Amino acid sequence: MIFKILKFLIHNFFLLAGGLVDKFGRRNMIIFNACVFVIGALMISGTSTFFIFLLGRFTLGFAVALSAIAECIYISELSIPAKRGMLVSFNELAITIGILMAFLVNYILADVPGGWRVMFSLSIGIAIIQVSIKAELLQLNRSQFSSLGIFVSK
Repeated sequence: MIFKILKFLIHNFFLLAGGLVDKFGRRNMIIFNACVFVIGALMISGTSTFFIFLLGRFTLGFAVALSAIAECIYISELSIPAKRGMLVSFNELAITIGILMAFLVNYILADVPGGWRVMFSLSIGIAIIQVSIKAELLQLNRSQFSSLGIFVSK
């Protein structure tokens, strides 16, 4: 029964996430997503039960998937057509560099007792920085972005 529920949730997640992004807006969902990431990382790093650990992992998975949807749409909507591919590619490059950094931190913490808790605790700080930076950057309007020469001004 639980596997049927999980299968249903996984298959219908993208419809749910896309609807949330459309309903609440890209800016708001990007900031909300960073907050969800903080909650998931807190759940994982502070838990002593397997159930809360799994719930935290599910929460982080939700945040990562929501981020993939909302940020690419936001970038493509703001950018001029000539620069759109480059900007979305930079987003993907940043994600790849983040994955590499996570692997390096995991390698460094592999022999540390409770190193996995330290790793997820570090991600809390990064997510809080993301929330504060994104909240400030996302308040800029199109005309302020257009001064950079890569975004559309309407």
